[in-house]
Formats: sequence, structure tokens, C-alpha cells
Amino acid sequence: MFAVSFIPFVSFAEDESSIGLKEFIEVKVIGLVQGAIIPLIYILAFVAFIWGMFNYIMYAGDEKKRESGKQFILWGLIGLFVMTAVLGIVALLKATFFDSTEDNTIVVPDFNVELPQTP
Repeated sequence: MFAVSFIPFVSFAEDESSIGLKEFIEVKVIGLVQGAIIPLIYILAFVAFIWGMFNYIMYAGDEKKRESGKQFILWGLIGLFVMTAVLGIVALLKATFFDSTEDNTIVVPDFNVELPQTP
């Protein structure tokens, strides 16, 4: 009975042989890099930067902790810069090798927060 519950997943599964290598790389690999890996590393770099700022401010009297905070700030900024460069390189490679007709601008995540209107 348990195996029968998986029949819809098997019957609707995509056959990997039906797409070519170019489409597989464009959709699966680049999609994974742009959709999961780059944002995860952005978050880690930002957290390292914030942690360094926290240590730098909270332990201003302790020179060793303050130096550790400086290192976290530095490596967080380096990580943010490198990931922005990787995002640009991935967009450039995608535009060069996959000749897509879509707009190849780099999309930066946008968090639209609508503030309540005051009367």
C-alpha cells in the first residue's frame, strides 16, 4: 500500500534523457547556483559581517576580541564582494554560452516593504 502512494510521482517524473546537456546545465546547474548556492553564501557573508560588527562594538575594551571583530568584518566584506563578482560572471557565462533571448541583466533581490499611509 505504501508503494502505491508513490505512483503519481513516478508517472509524472521528468525523463532526464529528454533534455540535452546544454539545457541540463542551463536549467539545473546554473539554476542551482543562482537559486540556492549564491544566496546561501551571501547570507553567510552578511552574518559574518554583522557578527564582526557586534564583536567590534560590544568588546571595544578587549583588544583581542576587537581584532577578531575586524577580521570578521574584513572577511564578510570580501565574501560579499566575491559573491557579487560570481553573480556577474555566472550571468556573463549564461549570456555568452546559452544565447538566451531573455534580458540578461543581473537581478538583485528586492524586498518591497509597503509602509502604511498616514492620513
